[in-house]
Amino acid sequence: DEKAAAKLNTLIDATNRFNSDNVSFAQFQAEGLAKLKGGFAEGAITNQPHYDRLQDALEKSKKEGSTFKDLDAERDNLLNVLNELVPVYKELTSYNDSKAYMNDGGAKGKELAAKYVASVEKFDAAYAKFSDVLTKTNNEQTQKQVEKLKKEGKKGYAAAMESTLRLTNLVENLEKAPQKADKAAVEKELSEIDALLKSVNNDRGQVLVDRYNSVVGSVRQVLADSNENNLDEMIQSFNAYIDIIILLLFHFPNPRDQAITRNPASALKKKKKKNTPIN
Repeated sequence: DEKAAAKLNTLIDATNRFNSDNVSFAQFQAEGLAKLKGGFAEGAITNQPHYDRLQDALEKSKKEGSTFKDLDAERDNLLNVLNELVPVYKELTSYNDSKAYMNDGGAKGKELAAKYVASVEKFDAAYAKFSDVLTKTNNEQTQKQVEKLKKEGKKGYAAAMESTLRLTNLVENLEKAPQKADKAAVEKELSEIDALLKSVNNDRGQVLVDRYNSVVGSVRQVLADSNENNLDEMIQSFNAYIDIIILLLFHFPNPRDQAITRNPASALKKKKKKNTPIN
């Protein structure tokens, strides 16, 4: 359904913004949460994710109407979790900013911190399920869009989107189980994606190839050593590639081509990784 597919972009944009912030401030967020797990700590809440912004975006999606059945269910479940989390987040923020802990020795803060940590754990589980379904749905829609573009003779667009879909799957699988990666298979896939991008025979294709090479380098770093820093670098390189894809294909398409209609063919970010919208 094209209308439902178009509404996917609201969710893709929301998760990309949320995930982008998480990448940028991941270390500070982790340190703040670790402090809150030990009780109230002055300033710890200020480095936490903006769950309220994600809540607003999901509310907007719900008002727009149905997208896809399984995705709607996970979105609504995540929204229910956020409806519990956000009030605690806001109350703890207010308690911290107003320095109310100076009046009660941090007693209320300790109580709020415990509630907040418990709510974040529920959120993480719900967000992971939601992200998996969103990525699956988005990938299915992207594949349909690729076939449509091929039939319309838009080979450059089709190649760019197909390469992005394949790169998304590669990064996704490598992130989940880097120790189990088949290096030869990964290298083969990287080579085929490179060939696809080079078939986009214009200046935009070269920009994509240049950005793609950075992702390839970070993927090879993970294959050599899958430590947390290398995994983070791979996700950041991937997200930068997605930003370029969105910019070139959807905002500044080649003037010789017709712009493709915005459908969800993004490269989702996950909690760290971005998604690409389909146009």
